[in-house]
Amino acid sequence: MSNNDNDNKLRIIGGNWRRRKISFPEGNDIRPTPDRVRETLFNWLQFEISGTRCLELYAGSGILSMEAFSRGASHITLVEQSRIICSHLTQTMGQLGVRNDQHSIDCTRARDFLTSPALIRYDILFLDPPFDSDELEIVEPLIPGVLHDNSFVYVENSSRPGHTFAGLTRNREGKAGKVFFALYR
Repeated sequence: MSNNDNDNKLRIIGGNWRRRKISFPEGNDIRPTPDRVRETLFNWLQFEISGTRCLELYAGSGILSMEAFSRGASHITLVEQSRIICSHLTQTMGQLGVRNDQHSIDCTRARDFLTSPALIRYDILFLDPPFDSDELEIVEPLIPGVLHDNSFVYVENSSRPGHTFAGLTRNREGKAGKVFFALYR
């Protein structure tokens, strides 16, 4: 990793925080969604995002949730198992001025979060697990329990996504470099 100050910074590309930079901790194997992919995803969701409740599993940098909130989501929930990253996400929310009633950060594994008894339903779910893991297969059967009938699920992975995921049909898909991504509904 180079010593460039921008190595651990991301730019929010749209909404109220457009062009605002956020940082994320070094050395935690965070692989943020590239700008080009985020721009495509949020173009797909542009008429759907306002007033939504969003869940980002494997939050890492939290950029997908912050992008959604910047564009009008009413509440964001970030799930991340690393305590260091959770602490950093809490600081970032404070710096951005996100009120406590507008977000929650759960420092736990995705599968534990999805099996907790007090779950609510979300309008948009962002799934970007570590590429070299079996996390998608582990959480897929648990996903329907947090969705409404018209919810969207975004999946990012190192292999082409299937036509269906968690009982939903692939609505759109794309590829950027080594990143495959799809939106299900």
